[in-house]
Amino acid sequence: MQRVHQFTTKFLGWLCIILFVGLVFSTTWQVFSRLVLSSPVTWSEELAKMLFVWLSFLGLAFVYGERGHMAVEFLVLRAPERTQKAFAIWTHVASLILGATALVWGGWNAAMNAWSQNLTALPVNIGSVYLVLPISGLAIVLYALYH
Repeated sequence: MQRVHQFTTKFLGWLCIILFVGLVFSTTWQVFSRLVLSSPVTWSEELAKMLFVWLSFLGLAFVYGERGHMAVEFLVLRAPERTQKAFAIWTHVASLILGATALVWGGWNAAMNAWSQNLTALPVNIGSVYLVLPISGLAIVLYALYH
């Protein structure tokens, strides 16, 4: 399980870097073409939206895997150690259930339902945008099992 965790973390980290660089270039090109060339391109804004969605969900999974997610621990830290462990287990079980049901199962259904719908400015279908949901959900499930 340690190898799966290391591979998933490294893969998601590099993928997030690539998506972020693509997002910066797409947004920069949109601003440059609009302000300097006075001829805005339509595809760059749509690409930036798609990259932002993918970056958000994959970044969520990456941060969860690194245990860097936001948590309100004010009351939990004041509890006895046994209660803290119970809350930690409950948090990971809840993440596992949410990742498996809402993201993997629900995300897969959403992607398949939208697979025949096309984006207006890119030669990509909307289902490929939603495909990030089950991918990030699978990563969250793997991380929850690891933790």
